[in-house]
Amino acid sequence: MTEWTESIKQIWINRKQEEHRAYREGRLAQKVQSLPGYQSLNLRNAETRIGIHQSILDAHDFYRLKVEAEDYGSVFVFKEIIQNRDVFVVEVGTEGSRGWIELFDEYGQSLGSAITAAERLAWRDIDIIRASYTQNSKLPAELTTRRTRNDCFSSEQETKISTCFDKWKKICFSTEIIDNGIAAEAIKAAYHISGITVEPEIHFINSPYAALASIIGEVANDMKLSTDRLMESGEQIAIKLESSFNSQQSAKILQNLVSHLEEQVYAQIDTQLKKDLFIALYDSLWVEQSDLVIKILESHITKEIWNGSKENGSWAYIFRIVRKQLRRSIIRHEYLCMQAASLEAYISVLGYDCDLNRLSILESLASSCGWIIPTEKSLTVCGRPIKFSFDLEGNLHADESAAMKFADGFSVYSEHGNIQRIINNEI
Repeated sequence: MTEWTESIKQIWINRKQEEHRAYREGRLAQKVQSLPGYQSLNLRNAETRIGIHQSILDAHDFYRLKVEAEDYGSVFVFKEIIQNRDVFVVEVGTEGSRGWIELFDEYGQSLGSAITAAERLAWRDIDIIRASYTQNSKLPAELTTRRTRNDCFSSEQETKISTCFDKWKKICFSTEIIDNGIAAEAIKAAYHISGITVEPEIHFINSPYAALASIIGEVANDMKLSTDRLMESGEQIAIKLESSFNSQQSAKILQNLVSHLEEQVYAQIDTQLKKDLFIALYDSLWVEQSDLVIKILESHITKEIWNGSKENGSWAYIFRIVRKQLRRSIIRHEYLCMQAASLEAYISVLGYDCDLNRLSILESLASSCGWIIPTEKSLTVCGRPIKFSFDLEGNLHADESAAMKFADGFSVYSEHGNIQRIINNEI
C-alpha cells in the first residue's frame, strides 16, 4: 500500500465526516462537482465507456446490476484530480445510510474499496465489498457500533427515548396473532380520517406470501391463463397486476396519518433536532432489522411466487412491475412502527404538540396489523410472523431452524443476517 493510496483513502474519510457534520449542522458540505478536475461519467453511454479501464467498467456494471436494477440504490461514477493524478470513483448510495465506494487510479488499479454508513467507512478487499452488495448482508462491526447521543439530549431524555424505541421494537417484532376485530376497527378509523368513504372488504391472510400469491392467482384467473401460459403473457399480466394494487388508497392513508403528523411536529422544531432524533432512531439498530425484514418480504416473496421460472424474460419483466407496485401500495407494519416511535419521542419525551386523535389511530394501526395491502376490490391484512430469532448483534439468525416463520409455513432461514433459503409452506 503506497503512501499516495493511503492519502486518497484518508481524503475520503475526511469527506464523509465533513458531509456528516454539515448534515447535522444544517448546512451544505462542499459539492463533489466543485472538486478539481471533476468530470461526471455516464457509463451507460457506449461512447463514454471508450477509453475507461475495464476494472472501472466492471465496478459500475456490477452495482448497476445488483443494486440499481433491484431498485434500492443508485450508482454514480466520476473522475477528479487528487495530487495531480486522476482518480476514478464509483460511489453507490441507497435510500438508507448504507453505501459502497470503489476508488481506482488512471490505470484501473484499485486504491481502496469500502462499505459506508453515514460518515463511517469500512475498508475491505473488493471481493468482500462486492459480496456485501445486498441490504441483507451483515455490516462490519465498525459500522454498527452505536454513537453516543449525550450531546443531543439530556440523560433523562436519552433514557425516555430509549424506552420509547424499545417499546416500539417489541411491537414491530411482535409474534402475537392478530385480533381481527381490533385490526378491522383500526383500518376503518384510518379510512375515515383519510376521507375514504367506502369501507373496504377486509380479508385476513396468514402471510404476505399467501396474500401476493392469491392476488396473482386472481389475475391469472381473470385473464383465463393457465399456469403454463402465465409466463408467456408477461406484458398483459404486468399491466393487470399494476391496476390490481391500489397505490392511491395507500398514499392517501399515509399522507393523512404519517405525513400530516410529521408536518405538524416539524413546524415546531428546528432542523437540527429533527436530524438528531432521526440519527437516534437509526442508531437503535432495530430500524435496520426492520428494513431487512421489509427487503426479504418485498423481494424474495415475489421471486418465490415464480420459483423455477427465473430465467424467463417475462418473469423478469413482471417482477420489476410487481416490486414497483409493492413499494407504492403496501402499508408496511414495520414502517408504521418506525414512524410511531419517532412521533411518540417528539410528543411524549420532547413535549411537542400534534393531533392526538390521528396519532392514536396511527399507533393502533401499527400495533394491531401486519402488512396492509389495498387492492382494486378489497383490502388484505397479512398475519405477522409467529417466530422471530436474532443473534446477539441483532442480525436475523437461527441455528438449524427458521429465523422468521409465518403461520402458513412461509419460512426464512438466515445465519447472522445472511439469507440461506426460503421455504413456502414448511410444516
